Amino acid sequence: MADAKRAVVIGVDSYKNPKIEKLSGAVLDAREIYEVLTENGGFTITDQHFLTNSDATLENIRAAISDLF
Repeated sequence: MADAKRAVVIGVDSYKNPKIEKLSGAVLDAREIYEVLTENGGFTITDQHFLTNSDATLENIRAAISDLF
């Protein structure tokens, strides 16, 4: 049996740091990557591995990546 395909997908449009300009497409791009991977690539991506905006904290990103290994 083949190993499961898993990924962490992250998209952040808004940052806490006011010096970083707001983006307009990072979350949309992440959503599209998520859909391609899950619908066409056979990947399993849980809510804990799909992180956008305020959910994409350092702690959550580290936990998601650590969970894959």
